[in-house]
Amino acid sequence: MEENKKCPACAEQIKSEAKKCRYCWENFEAKKIEKKKSKNNIIIVTICLVILVFLVSQYDYEGSDTITQQSITQQCNDFYNAPNICKNISPHNGSYPPINDFIQSNLKNPSSFEHITTDISDKWNKLKFRVYYYWENSFWAKTKEVQYLYVDKETLKIEIIK
Repeated sequence: MEENKKCPACAEQIKSEAKKCRYCWENFEAKKIEKKKSKNNIIIVTICLVILVFLVSQYDYEGSDTITQQSITQQCNDFYNAPNICKNISPHNGSYPPINDFIQSNLKNPSSFEHITTDISDKWNKLKFRVYYYWENSFWAKTKEVQYLYVDKETLKIEIIK
């Protein structure tokens, strides 16, 4: 004896093995596939969120090391041996005002310059600066840019690295 069930769309009695309702043509197989896709999407989203949380937890935030101007100047001098440069480096974001001024002077809209962060490395008699900043392009869009520059330890001359 075959068992019957109600169609969820029209509530008519149909055979339990039916893949489509003979009254309203509701497709039950398509619903099963949609449920499987929905479950797969939830799993994928969950995995992506777990990966995102892990990556964010591994990120070292800019403000995590609070240091004073005196300590940044001392560390810079100890590591780079460039006292004329180090005394002006910001402890908050590593910015060096002469470089910021240099970059601003080369922009079409200098007032749109917004410093983000600066990384410094030692290159013989020069310090290499990698400066991240925002600026406004010709279409008034805020654009993120990175600029590489050398600063001579003795002469304090700034040059762009091509």
